Amino acid sequence: MSSPHGPVLTREQCECDEEFGVYGGAFRVMPHGIHEMNANLMVANLDFGDFADAARDDPESVFRGFAD
Repeated sequence: MSSPHGPVLTREQCECDEEFGVYGGAFRVMPHGIHEMNANLMVANLDFGDFADAARDDPESVFRGFAD
């Protein structure tokens, strides 16, 4: 890994989510962002596409959380 932050690879396993399929079904997330992702996905506040968009907007293509 070239980034010293140690991002984790996340994957969508539900093949029915067409929106997330546009993003290739995977993106990287910082370990501290896992809780934020899980909480928002559990209450259906956001979907994987929202997190993938945030990761895509990052210079290293990593989701770092929305509060940062």
